[in-house]
This record gives sequence, structure tokens and C-alpha cells, in this order.
Amino acid sequence: MQLPFVAIHHWHAGAVAELIGEVVAQHGADAAPHDALCAMHARAAAGEPIGEGVWSAVLEPALREVYRLADAVSRER
Repeated sequence: MQLPFVAIHHWHAGAVAELIGEVVAQHGADAAPHDALCAMHARAAAGEPIGEGVWSAVLEPALREVYRLADAVSRER
């Protein structure tokens, strides 16, 4: 069975976004990059075509924040 790619956008905008949102809130991090990425996934899940350059511009700050938070969480343990 092949999963439609739109399912990835639904998964990220829902499940993944919730997990990252919890960590962002716990650490008082900047939620703006995360919120922008969630909004993009929701738009893509709704069928809006989003260009590569737009994805890159939104993904870079969001992923930098995720990696920074992952480092902070690993240091707590």
C-alpha cells in the first residue's frame, strides 16, 4: 500500500507539531518558526502548492530551533 504524500503534511501539522510545541513551551523558546512551519504543513495538506524556496525559508529557522532545543533537552538528562 502506498501512502499519499498529503498524509505527511497532516501528520506533521498534527502529531509532530504538538510534540514540538510542548518542548517549545517548556523551554520558553521562540514559537514563531514552529508556528510558521505548522501553518505551511496545514496549507500543503489543504492542497495549496508551496514552492521549494518557500519551504526552505520556513524550514531553516524551524529546524535550527528544533536542534537547539534537542541539545538543551539532552543536556538536562
